Amino acid sequence: MAGVFVSIFTYSGFFAYTGINPILPSFNKIIIGEDSISTGLTRCFMAIMEFDFSSARQYNPYGIKVFLFFAFQLIMRVVLNQIIKANRLNMKAIVYSDIIISTGLFIFCFWPFIKATLG
Repeated sequence: MAGVFVSIFTYSGFFAYTGINPILPSFNKIIIGEDSISTGLTRCFMAIMEFDFSSARQYNPYGIKVFLFFAFQLIMRVVLNQIIKANRLNMKAIVYSDIIISTGLFIFCFWPFIKATLG
């Protein structure tokens, strides 16, 4: 899971700093002709990697929360990995804590997307 998060940040950072524009129209834009709630997320992530938060908000108003979700999850994966290696806590407590925190954070950060999907 940490590898997925690192890949997302690497992708965003690489294109943000090289100036290469990988932006393609979204599937929804091509097929239906309309923007979706996720339109602009790639550009938003690239702007965040450049610390341009005002542009990030313009590209997608929900993108900063989504980015922070991935950043927090990456940090949490690294910390939990270290805790597990050190055998400092009960595995059951770690798993339950991880499930509760990750689920709550996911719902908080992705609520607009969940709401749009459910109609």
